[in-house]
Amino acid sequence: MTTQHNTGTRPSQELYPPNVCGCHCLGPLSFHKRALGTKVCLSLGGRRVERDRETFQNGLTFSSRPIRVQEKIRLRVECCDQHWHGALRLGFTIIPPSSSGPLFPPPMAIPDLTTTYGYWASTVPSSHLMPGAELRFWVTPRGMLVYEGPNGLRYKLLKGVDVTRPLWAMIDVHGQTRAVLLLGEAHGEFLG
Repeated sequence: MTTQHNTGTRPSQELYPPNVCGCHCLGPLSFHKRALGTKVCLSLGGRRVERDRETFQNGLTFSSRPIRVQEKIRLRVECCDQHWHGALRLGFTIIPPSSSGPLFPPPMAIPDLTTTYGYWASTVPSSHLMPGAELRFWVTPRGMLVYEGPNGLRYKLLKGVDVTRPLWAMIDVHGQTRAVLLLGEAHGEFLG
């Protein structure tokens, strides 16, 4: 069920900073409002996604707009459930999320989408995904999916992403990861 989540209280600006767009980005980044897993809800103007606590899957989300090569997508883990196995999955697709059929998206990015050309995703180590952890991911001009964890170290998650066509980010709120927030620009650096 895709519903807007509203707790009735206004979150502080410190916890939920505005999603600021740099001078080179294609517009502010949020989650796609129509291509959502069946067990997630959006809040904070489409920047926060939370999966139902009763399941580990059906939390697949996409960016609301195409992502540029080298555009760094910054996330903060908001909530975790340790009783599930697996964790957040990150990736990209060349298939516009809004052009997919009525049974889209499937329950999981891996393997439900990644066995089809045009979808690339990888799992983030669950040890990096405690509540409050911030991370970034992007695709390089050579089609490498890169992830930077809260420790500041960069990891090459996979290669072979088609960078010759528009790309949308895929964020699968899976397993132990239950809620994430898209963050904007930080420290004067363009993050989209």
